[in-house]
Formats: sequence, C-alpha cells, structure tokens
Amino acid sequence: MKLLIISFAIYAFFFCNLGNTCYRIDISGIKQFNFLPLITEGFIGPIRTILNLIYKGYFKTTFDYYLHETTNLANPFTIYYIVRYIYIILVKNKIISPLS
Repeated sequence: MKLLIISFAIYAFFFCNLGNTCYRIDISGIKQFNFLPLITEGFIGPIRTILNLIYKGYFKTTFDYYLHETTNLANPFTIYYIVRYIYIILVKNKIISPLS
C-alpha cells in the first residue's frame, strides 16, 4: 500500500506539471483544482489510446507510443513499475527492510 501511495504522489506531481490538466477554468473564469482528470485521463487515457491505435491498424505507431509511455512519469502504470523496481533493488541490496 505504501508503494501505491508513493507512486500516486509522484504521478500526481508529474501529471499536474503537464500544464492545465489539474487546474481547469470554470464557467466564471476562476481556476479550480479538479481531481477527476488524474483518474479519468491518467488511467484510462493510455489504455484507450493503445486500443484505438491497434483498432485503426497503426501497429508501428502503437509500438512507438508504448515506448514513449514506458518512460513517461505522468503515466500511473509506468511510475508504479519504476517505484516497485527501485524498491526491489533496495530490498535485495539490504539498504531498506521490506515493507509489511
């Protein structure tokens, strides 16, 4: 659970630094923090894009997009795998003790 929290914090930081993704301008022209894009576009967007590219037959573009997303820290799946990998390395080298 701790790895998920750390991963989500890093993901939220990089996702919000993309631009106007977390702060949206409402009808009255005031910038409002909106948590919904973190969930909808962050988690569903990459999967939807890959499925759309495969459906259209753009296999090389799908592969290029997949390679890009494996290094994109604003992708929740990527950041979780990176944090998990770093955690495994630290535990195996006995730098930290395993989380319970």
